[in-house]
Amino acid sequence: MITNEFREKCWKALAIIQESQHIVLAGHRNPDGDAIGSTLGFYNALYENEGKEALVYSGDSVPTSFDFLAGYSLFAHTIDWYPDCFIGFDYGDFERLNVPDDVLYGARIVSFDHHPQRRQYGDVCIIETQVASTTELLYYFMKEVGWHISARVAQCLLTGIITDTGAFAHNSFESTFHATGDLMQCGASISHIQQRIMDKQSQQRILNLWGSLLAKAHRDDEYNFLALFISFSEFQSYDIELDQLAGIVSVLNRSADVDFAILVVEYDKGIVKGSLRGEETKGVVVSRIAQQLGGGGHPYAAGFSLQMPFESARARILEAIQQCQNAAY
Repeated sequence: MITNEFREKCWKALAIIQESQHIVLAGHRNPDGDAIGSTLGFYNALYENEGKEALVYSGDSVPTSFDFLAGYSLFAHTIDWYPDCFIGFDYGDFERLNVPDDVLYGARIVSFDHHPQRRQYGDVCIIETQVASTTELLYYFMKEVGWHISARVAQCLLTGIITDTGAFAHNSFESTFHATGDLMQCGASISHIQQRIMDKQSQQRILNLWGSLLAKAHRDDEYNFLALFISFSEFQSYDIELDQLAGIVSVLNRSADVDFAILVVEYDKGIVKGSLRGEETKGVVVSRIAQQLGGGGHPYAAGFSLQMPFESARARILEAIQQCQNAAY
């Protein structure tokens, strides 16, 4: 992945950063471990290597399971001034950053993403799909421009890799393991990250919940997939955070008898998040379904968001699945 084009873009991005005085960093809405790890990893590295402060922004609340990462308490949910540099991470579609357009007037924009080229935007867009996470991409950016990677930066970057690969169960590359090894040498700890994301006290409760939810999954025999739909009232009754449900879709997808799996959660009234998982050997490119619903991602790991009543969302999702599957045959 280290091409001359990549190197050139890295140095162009660094030049913009070094010339800027008012910087905002942001990941996508409903931030996951990769978006959070990217934003905080870059924040810490920026200060440690360039002596520059930045505003760390999230349009949504940030799961407390990541509060062990350095800088977590700095997340802001509003931007009250006009930056001269805006850096977006892991977003796929610029709208997913939830940043008001007027805030960015006059700002130079840099984007880092490992999702396929779709609706990313910027004066410099560093996009590479052959990495496991945006944090892995940032690792190679930092190595290219000569930034020192401290233990706190390494912990942020490795968190993104672990969460986006399901602890190396999918979407991992040779470069991923090289980056992981080096980040561990820098002071990151896989066991500490895993323990903090799901601490021992909550682990049994979450596993029990997963068991009951998995039993509610519905199999569609016509299009051969497993689906789990969770309404807002159900979500509230579970008293958990959205990120604690994310791994269920991978468990559903491990069924040998289905081609793919989908998890749909109404985490706020009228706001639905969907996650899709497939496998290359099963032949269904789930990102096509996500794209039909305004989302995207990787061929066999994708997602989307919808704002509409839960039952309307369910119908729209099933319609998109039917359209994509019918077109494939």
